[in-house]
Amino acid sequence: MPLKPNRARALYPKEIKHALKVAGVCQNPLRNQLVLLLSHCCGLRITEIALLRVRDVLYSSGALRKEIQLPASITKSNRTRLVWLHHKNLQRVLDQWVMFRAEKKLGTKSHYSRYRGLNPDSKLVLSNRGSGFSLQPKKRLLDTGEIRTYWASDSLEQAMRNLYKKCGLVGCSSHSGRRSFATNLICLQDVELDVVARLLGHSDPAHTIPYIEVRAERVKAMYACALD
Repeated sequence: MPLKPNRARALYPKEIKHALKVAGVCQNPLRNQLVLLLSHCCGLRITEIALLRVRDVLYSSGALRKEIQLPASITKSNRTRLVWLHHKNLQRVLDQWVMFRAEKKLGTKSHYSRYRGLNPDSKLVLSNRGSGFSLQPKKRLLDTGEIRTYWASDSLEQAMRNLYKKCGLVGCSSHSGRRSFATNLICLQDVELDVVARLLGHSDPAHTIPYIEVRAERVKAMYACALD
């Protein structure tokens, strides 16, 4: 399936590993690795990542959640959906990021024992300035003909583009995570299309098909090990 012009390309598992390695030696390494993992292991959109709150991923006891329900207010489709956080690398980096924030007192509440001392309503992912990433209102035309306003995080999108550039990965953007998530599930793990559509929040599996990138190299990679 040829790639359309300006469409973010899907990454192979070895490229994802490379990106995680590079992110680990850049400024704010845990934050960057967390965004990559939420994108590639969960299929989250970049604005969904920007809008996640601490309470979405932590129980009040401080334990990490294994699954979360995205509220309709932060999804592009305006529908709730379940997201699973089971991947071991994601759990590890998420735990380290929470500990880092608590240690550096980023978004903490004085004498607060719940949520590991973090403000549960603070954004999970923070900019280099220690605040949530900025959001911009944008318009989109729904299939019904209705115009709906949604929020976009251009600043976090640009941060991801810069990271992929540092990795030497051409043709990548924040949407590469969702395309990689879908492509690798279907091509490398033999997950059915309708399941992947549900994981991405698509109401119709037909909407998922353009996400799948199949090239000769990827067919060969189907015999290689997936990201672990």
